[in-house]
Amino acid sequence: MRIAILILAILGSLIAFGGAACATACASCFAAADEGMSDLQKQIEKQNTKLNQKQKAEMANATNDLSEATTSFALTAVSYGLMGIMGLVGGILGFIKLGKGEPATIGGGLMAGGIVLGMILGMVGTGAGAIISTILFGGEFLSIAAILAFVAKPEDPGAAAAQTGQYPQQQMPPGQYPQQQQQPGQYPQQQPPPGQYPPQA
Repeated sequence: MRIAILILAILGSLIAFGGAACATACASCFAAADEGMSDLQKQIEKQNTKLNQKQKAEMANATNDLSEATTSFALTAVSYGLMGIMGLVGGILGFIKLGKGEPATIGGGLMAGGIVLGMILGMVGTGAGAIISTILFGGEFLSIAAILAFVAKPEDPGAAAAQTGQYPQQQMPPGQYPQQQQQPGQYPQQQPPPGQYPPQA
């Protein structure tokens, strides 16, 4: 199950990072448009161009809308980025903990916290619709991975080694050495009794 947790966490984090990249690009575009609108207003003031109240109100509204859109997409990018980072770290931590025979509750908590934090920041930027967008942009995979991390039972390292055909090496008592395998045609070497040394050649 720990492999499934890791795969789901990686998939969810990649989707979240992709959403963060898209939101960052949109925020950059709106920021450039906002700067262009500000420069246009400065040029109009320098040229002493007279504008009626309606035109001034339209330009002010356009500037405010661009500023709000920039802030909204910036918060969305931050929310997706944090969700992706916390989800990836939580998935890796859960994978390691389960492999050591320990519960993966910390990893599951990180993934769940990343989803909740992403929703909160998204709601601050774009409103209640951020809940659906957070789920669609990686939140569904991270949610499943977090649930699996909470319900997964730690693996027994000895059982895992038995399944792979690897068994832990037995430790020899102090003063004893592992017996070497004999080649065909060779006889076992007799060890001298305690206190006697083998004759030197």
